[in-house]
Amino acid sequence: MVMEETILVIRDVGVQVKTVYLGGRSVSRFIDRSKIADIIINEAITMFHIRVYLAIIVEGEDKMVVVFQNLLPRLNVLLQAYHGARSIIFNEKDHSDVPLEFS
Repeated sequence: MVMEETILVIRDVGVQVKTVYLGGRSVSRFIDRSKIADIIINEAITMFHIRVYLAIIVEGEDKMVVVFQNLLPRLNVLLQAYHGARSIIFNEKDHSDVPLEFS
């Protein structure tokens, strides 16, 4: 069982994605800034659900790195992480303080 999932973004260095399990075991993955092609919010559609998730596209890899893949936070939380990560990695303006409105 997953207790915690985190993303640590360091300007000009890269991103660390970490998962901590109930027994205390943790798994981390570091992605160098030079290998990050994009950071996206995507949707997975199954027979019964639509899941929204944050992912990192890594150059030279076939699969995206899904952040928070076990805890699956709501869209408003993903948007804050998305805008924050993009502002640090790609020097974009951080829009996480802009009020969000959904219909």
